[in-house]
Amino acid sequence: MALPNQQTVDYPSFKLVIVGDGGTGKTTFVKRHLTGEFEKKYEPTIGVEVHPLDFFTNCGKIRFYCWDTAGQEKFGGLRDGYYIHGQCAIIMFDVTARLTYKNVPTWHRDLCRVCENIPIVLCGNKVDVKNRQVKAKQVTFHRKKNLQYYEISAKSNYNFEKPFLYLARKLAGDANLHFVESPALAPPEVQIDLAVQQQHEAELVAAASQPLPDDDDDAFEKSRRTKVQPPSNVQTCLYVLCIYIYPSPPPPLPQCAPFKTHSSYPITISTMAIPTQQSVDYPSFKLVIVGDGGTGKTTFVKRHLTGEFEKRYEPTIGVEVHPLDFFTNYGKIRFNCWDTAGQEKFGGLRDGYYIHGQCAIIMFDVTARLTYKNVPTWHRDLCRVCDNIPIVLCGNKIDVKNRQVKAKQVTFHRKKNLQYYEISAKSNYNFEKPFLYLARKLAGNVDLHFVESPALAPPEVQIDMVAQAEHEAELHKAAAQPLPDEDDDFIE
Repeated sequence: MALPNQQTVDYPSFKLVIVGDGGTGKTTFVKRHLTGEFEKKYEPTIGVEVHPLDFFTNCGKIRFYCWDTAGQEKFGGLRDGYYIHGQCAIIMFDVTARLTYKNVPTWHRDLCRVCENIPIVLCGNKVDVKNRQVKAKQVTFHRKKNLQYYEISAKSNYNFEKPFLYLARKLAGDANLHFVESPALAPPEVQIDLAVQQQHEAELVAAASQPLPDDDDDAFEKSRRTKVQPPSNVQTCLYVLCIYIYPSPPPPLPQCAPFKTHSSYPITISTMAIPTQQSVDYPSFKLVIVGDGGTGKTTFVKRHLTGEFEKRYEPTIGVEVHPLDFFTNYGKIRFNCWDTAGQEKFGGLRDGYYIHGQCAIIMFDVTARLTYKNVPTWHRDLCRVCDNIPIVLCGNKIDVKNRQVKAKQVTFHRKKNLQYYEISAKSNYNFEKPFLYLARKLAGNVDLHFVESPALAPPEVQIDMVAQAEHEAELHKAAAQPLPDEDDDFIE
């Protein structure tokens, strides 16, 4: 079931995560060959940037969505979230800076904690620079972890395609896959000294026949350790955080078969599955959930995902993504629920979490007036990024007796033509209604309905149905009244 204006590609695409210390050249490596731009001035990546890179193979066109992550700790945000659903990875270090290689094991450990059994390439960048600090005999980590290693130079285009070719072959499970058309690369900024580089690579081959040291950093123990610092004139620039959750991939393609699109549902981005990669053969949608901190967004999702009820309030930091499956008369569907931070200090770069959102829920707490008063702000921010998506407004915690937001005060949804539901995460009241409404809108089919109820945990409380029915009658009556000039007249 496709959304209007939803970007689709009819060839396989993969999420490629690129990690490594700040200043190792990750962004330059990607942008150099995406736009021809060479970043002469170092500006650290903030959070993550996502760039598509296309390659033409003997089995058809493929795309890598390159998730270029921040290397500096202060700009990293919650990196684990960027790694989720990663299908392959590149770890990069700078051959002119020892510390960046010394930190490779940490990047590898963090990456593998989230992404198990994905193909990973280790890249030593800046081999065009003469004052090389990381020697051949010191590069041993890839041998211990069975990673592929390449020496590259973003400035000279040296070995640019090799990491991508290796990953494409691993993902396709086809060692005979090869590139039949070179990407249109910008001219190199410098010419690499091939004689020197070939000598170094011969040393790498020789070193590979030696026994591995007990510690990857043995060769560095007597070296002076210097921390890599960005130039003093760095201006921190705020990039839009490009977060895109890909629907899970379709079944693996046969080896040597031409790449084909998984066209059953146009919104699904076509991709080849790798071993242990979770795959779904039904439609999935990115659902963004926003609202003030403490309104119950996380409880609403987790309550019905795991049965857990969050009695203790722990604010979401950044974003959490949870899958929720529903069974309809047209088959199974999944909402990938992006549960965003409500508190400003934990929000990160929220606009990035909204990108490619296909539907949304705005939540407020009926026992806290301010959370409703802030609904217009959440709606404005959401619509600035996501145009013309179906949105549901939810008033949560209706099981609580000291209700502060009355029926006649809930008018914003009428002004913006949103659907409104009263819900209770604690009692499961109206749990399915926001999802059913969104599913019908996304499918463009009012006859869609749920044929099997999700396995919900037992309610923590029983809602007073008489009081709730009375309140919903008041809502119906209020809907017949003229809209006030200002939504917050009653709140003031």
